[in-house]
Amino acid sequence: MLTANDNRTAVRRAVLIFLALFLSAHAYSLLNLTLSGGGLKIYVGGSAGESIAAGCWARPLYERMRGGISAPWLMGVLSALYLAASFLLIRDLLSIRSPIRIAALAGILSLHPSVLNVLIAEMNHADTVFLALLLSCAGAWLTLRKKNDFLFAAALWGIAASLSPSLLLYGPMLLLAAGRAGAEPAAAGGTRRTALSCVLASLSALALYACGLFVMLRRYGLSLSFQPDAAGLLPGAAAPLRSYLLPFSAYAPLSAVFFTALAVFCALAAIRMRKMNELLQAALRLCGLLLLFGISAVLSGVRMLSLIHPLLAVFFLSLLPEETVLPRLFRLCAASVLAVVFMGQIVYANQMHLLKNLEFQSTVSLMTRVLDRIERTEGFLPGKSDVALLGSPGESPLAVPHEGFEALSDFPGAQKHMAAFSESDDAAFVWQIMGYPLNLVSDAEKERLKALSEVRDMPAFPAAGSVAWVGNVLAVKLSD
Repeated sequence: MLTANDNRTAVRRAVLIFLALFLSAHAYSLLNLTLSGGGLKIYVGGSAGESIAAGCWARPLYERMRGGISAPWLMGVLSALYLAASFLLIRDLLSIRSPIRIAALAGILSLHPSVLNVLIAEMNHADTVFLALLLSCAGAWLTLRKKNDFLFAAALWGIAASLSPSLLLYGPMLLLAAGRAGAEPAAAGGTRRTALSCVLASLSALALYACGLFVMLRRYGLSLSFQPDAAGLLPGAAAPLRSYLLPFSAYAPLSAVFFTALAVFCALAAIRMRKMNELLQAALRLCGLLLLFGISAVLSGVRMLSLIHPLLAVFFLSLLPEETVLPRLFRLCAASVLAVVFMGQIVYANQMHLLKNLEFQSTVSLMTRVLDRIERTEGFLPGKSDVALLGSPGESPLAVPHEGFEALSDFPGAQKHMAAFSESDDAAFVWQIMGYPLNLVSDAEKERLKALSEVRDMPAFPAAGSVAWVGNVLAVKLSD
């Protein structure tokens, strides 16, 4: 555990390594508009009901304190601080002191594609998600520090889940991934007490989260916008492997080979240094971790690019002994492999952030022409005439891959080629990004219009006839 005698220079060096990797990969998104999807709703103060219905019942409380408008630079700075603090706690749980293992952990937490996905798809809530990650790590840390008092961990894990439900099981999974690393040398039964505290804290956190969610849903008359899906168990358990076997990297094939090699190296090092019963425990931990990946996917509905997925790499890192007991050639090979893997992920992240900025500009260009067409429609009065935006820029015939960026289209947040993915994004883009007073009709009215044959026969923008009056409503067909 961290003590007052810990080497402060080593801690500062570890933080600098983490921040250097994080900023190398993501600084562009903090200084440019790379908003897309749900992240277009930069005024989060007006979407509290949407957050509560998604299970994030404490999110509006926190975001009211840090400000209802999500400024990318502030979100990025807070995200970096929360992630850096999480990195230090996990480093302490794993008792990591050697430079290569510190760099490996820093890369796992700053360069994993799940972090990139949060920054491009949820920039408006990014700091909230990473705060939940920090609280989960703090709960896991306290579980080892205060084995007989699980209430602190339960409170932190419950609050973390209320900020980001996909992290409901992150704390227990972190302890499982780390194994007994970082635990005090225990007397007989110490490990069992830690396990019991973890179970009690998990159940208490689940009860706290469920009670809070029930109260908030009843208070505002809402219902959950998602339901647990048992079909996600197996895909959720296998999803973490996708990030390593089919990595999102500028050097994807090479990185896949290197990831596999690193996992094999960790396993071989563990076999060489550990006793058979410890290896059996490690195998059981891995099976338990994969099962919890699946259960988390069932409960949260998040299967791809979840922030819990880096824990698989944390598990393999926990198997690796300190460098001082490893051959020098092994250390050199490991450092070289990490350098190549990290460079591939940094290059990929910067390309993705640039692409999202280009898509944002493309969407501004498209919506500017749409608004110009609307204004030139006879009888239209800004802020008074009812308007129905049907479809979205992401489904528009003009939504095509930017030349040279086709290889990035596999990433979940880059498949629509425009910043606005859905009709709910259209409203956020027009009002919050463009700042134009369109009097948009309700969702029910849009569904009524879509059922009309004259609307179904309308061509998609920019074709003639894509903007037309249907009764007293100006219908704008952005996509088929």
